[in-house]
Amino acid sequence: MSDGGALQPHAGDEDFDVRPARSSDMSAIHAIQKYYVAETLANFSYEPATLGEMRQQYDEVVVGGYPYLVAVHANPSGSAVSNVEPVLGYAFVHPFRTRAAYQYTGELSIFCHPRYMDQGVGGALLEAVIAGLRKMKGVAECIHSKEDPASCPPLPKPSGISPMDHASAGKDWLRTVEQGKERDIHQLIACMTVDPDYEQAERLRRFYARHGFVEMGLLRKVAWKWDQWLDIRYMQLEL
Repeated sequence: MSDGGALQPHAGDEDFDVRPARSSDMSAIHAIQKYYVAETLANFSYEPATLGEMRQQYDEVVVGGYPYLVAVHANPSGSAVSNVEPVLGYAFVHPFRTRAAYQYTGELSIFCHPRYMDQGVGGALLEAVIAGLRKMKGVAECIHSKEDPASCPPLPKPSGISPMDHASAGKDWLRTVEQGKERDIHQLIACMTVDPDYEQAERLRRFYARHGFVEMGLLRKVAWKWDQWLDIRYMQLEL
């Protein structure tokens, strides 16, 4: 079972914002990750990562020029929100493979707090990731095609991302083009478990299909967890 104190009680349906993750979000993200490792087949780890390992992964993602986003409760007044999850879900992109030839392909990881499934959190995160990658790709292509890169438009904030403090959140992602570390991602890969609860697997397939992903293949019995062999499905989106 998961740590009983890690996931706080559901506070009811709330509006939420999507923004770049901050280092201060990692404790809440860690709690969600522990749940998926301990309670589901969606994560193939046997033991959850430590908080330190999650922070290291976050640093590698944002310094590498990839998006790392969170959905959080909307709080227009700026006052503290109590008795709610500080993070309702998170999504990030990482290298699909480490060899240089794969540099234009990224793999998506996206997880929602279990009490906020089917409330639009995952879809909002996915849409923001796709929008951000497409805008980054457009600016990168402009820079590479012009003798004067300064004539290219500035990198805009992805659709759906609320205003942020660039000094503390997301600056590595939003400035990668200007720093020459742009991530010109052409293909986005989603990998998912096809578990014994086939209906859940089919719902996940339909979720990605609604956002333009196409099923590319099924690898059978390639993972072993909870005393059973598991298949994985690959879906792909051309940006």
